[in-house]
Amino acid sequence: MPSAAVASRTMVEEVTKGGKSPKGKRAEAVEKAKQDAKVVDDTMRKYDTNRSGKLEQSQLALMLKDMNGGFDVTKEELAWVFYKADTCTGRRNYGVDHGEILYAIRIWKGYLENREYLDHMFEKYDTGRTGQLAFAELKVLLTDLTDPDEPPPSDKEVKQVMYEADRKDGEVDGSLKKVELMYAISLWYTMVKHRKSKSFMPLASKMCVVM
Repeated sequence: MPSAAVASRTMVEEVTKGGKSPKGKRAEAVEKAKQDAKVVDDTMRKYDTNRSGKLEQSQLALMLKDMNGGFDVTKEELAWVFYKADTCTGRRNYGVDHGEILYAIRIWKGYLENREYLDHMFEKYDTGRTGQLAFAELKVLLTDLTDPDEPPPSDKEVKQVMYEADRKDGEVDGSLKKVELMYAISLWYTMVKHRKSKSFMPLASKMCVVM
């Protein structure tokens, strides 16, 4: 198994591709927009059974279950996806609407793709076996993810990661659930990058984009 630092960086880094002309990129963007619109329409048609224009929690749960191979999702997983999608535009209407459904699909896919890795991280660092990472456990995890030639995370930095990631399911309980860990790891690598360049690190965007 690759080191925690390598595996985590692989999880959060983007793969860039070049070589396409501006015209080709525009055509690709138009086609992608059409495909996305179809996904949204098909999804809402299937799961928005009361035709309210948004998915309620119970309807979203069915969508996530289908994407999960027919296996039920946990309350924590459902609450996380629902809250993240419902607030990604900067406003909350207590439902996942047309402008938020793609975000819900993408973050759930990302979580499923990395769930085995997240399970491994919790098995290793959740030493109290509480199902959540406390401050001290998170600090050890972030320290292990940091390159040896870099200074380890300070208490202030760990507190910032904890604060930002802990809010991602709409609840602040002073510890991190498994669904919040992917964001915490991504945030830490972003903080290290800005720490190296001594540049200002903006807070999380309100746009419906995937971290």
